[in-house]
Amino acid sequence: MSERHGCSRIPTWFAAAAFVLGGVRAATAQEVRGQVWDRINNRGVSDGVVTLVAAGGTIVARAAVGPQGQYAFRAPDAGRYVLQFAGPGYGVSATEFTLAAAETRILRLEVTPLPPAELDTVVVEGQPVPRRLSGFHQRRASGLGEFITREQIEASNPRVLTDVLRRTSGVEVVRFDGGARIASRRDPTLCGGMRGAALVGPLMFLDGTFLGNGMEADMDALLSIQTIEAVEVYSGASTVPPEFNRSGAECGVVALWTRPGAAVETPYVRPVDFGAQVGGWIVSGGMQEGRVGGRAIIGIWPGVEMTAAVNAIVSGLETGNAGTNRTGSQIVLAPRGRPLGERSPWYVGGGFTYLSLSESRFGADEEDHLLAMTGVSLRRGRASPFVEVQLLDPFDPGDAQVHWYAGVTLRLY
Repeated sequence: MSERHGCSRIPTWFAAAAFVLGGVRAATAQEVRGQVWDRINNRGVSDGVVTLVAAGGTIVARAAVGPQGQYAFRAPDAGRYVLQFAGPGYGVSATEFTLAAAETRILRLEVTPLPPAELDTVVVEGQPVPRRLSGFHQRRASGLGEFITREQIEASNPRVLTDVLRRTSGVEVVRFDGGARIASRRDPTLCGGMRGAALVGPLMFLDGTFLGNGMEADMDALLSIQTIEAVEVYSGASTVPPEFNRSGAECGVVALWTRPGAAVETPYVRPVDFGAQVGGWIVSGGMQEGRVGGRAIIGIWPGVEMTAAVNAIVSGLETGNAGTNRTGSQIVLAPRGRPLGERSPWYVGGGFTYLSLSESRFGADEEDHLLAMTGVSLRRGRASPFVEVQLLDPFDPGDAQVHWYAGVTLRLY
């Protein structure tokens, strides 16, 4: 290991405090987590969508359940909420509860499957179809909306759900907040929108159950195209059938029908973030070896990311009596996870770093270290400002280094 200039031994209490800093910050938020449970079959429900609704009907969060029916949300405020589940073969279930400030509420939402008779078939145009889709085919015969069958979906070979909706004239697909949103083509002021509003979404239904507004969530992240049997689109209130006619239907309706027996999968869209950062090495006399660089973050799985960073180590950013300030370069590669869920701002991780450092142009020291990290990143639209602390050589407290970073990343996908 190369000699480290201007550094005294770092107190172990300082390193420990740095690592719990992110956890203390994250614990101040409200969380709702738990499982959707099939009380008849005595197992978790793997097909469906859970929605967290605040008092007044505002949708706070929405996500497809996990393989065992698990879900997790962060709530912006304390207060009254409704947790709603909708899924193929189950209909709608909901429970109301009160969430206190900084509380983590664990709720098991028990649901009952619909009677088997709901899956009986009827004959439409000489072809047997599931009974629950008979309304779709009756409305299709009226010709008042746009209707897409499974055969038409397969013929167009779409990659995601919005690829199907792009082919319709009643709605449009827009990029918003790093994902795809479904917007009405109507003037927002003519269908309940505020004057000057750019976009208003149509109402979304899944198997007849109201999901919310098309501008509120990325439907590609909620529903896999492999699960969709049929789609119907209505551009405005004059064409919306009574079963879908509710407040907000003036901007149109999109009704999605799932395939019999198909699971409502959650296709994980791996996000990619790039950004800039500054930082330095904290020593007893201040800060030395200031860093300026960039980082990339690639999602591997919900709540798990790979981060890579390249920094230029520059002079002129040292503080106090930090000693000699070397120049050079640094590479960091580390996986990290979010123990409190993928929407949690707090993350922890570990990996390695490589440094090339010099005090003159005649030579350079090369170092490589194991590292542990913790940090907080707060998503604000597509941007995520962050603060991060890294502990180099965490298993050797006598030689450990504490590095800090601050910056912002921008979600590109």
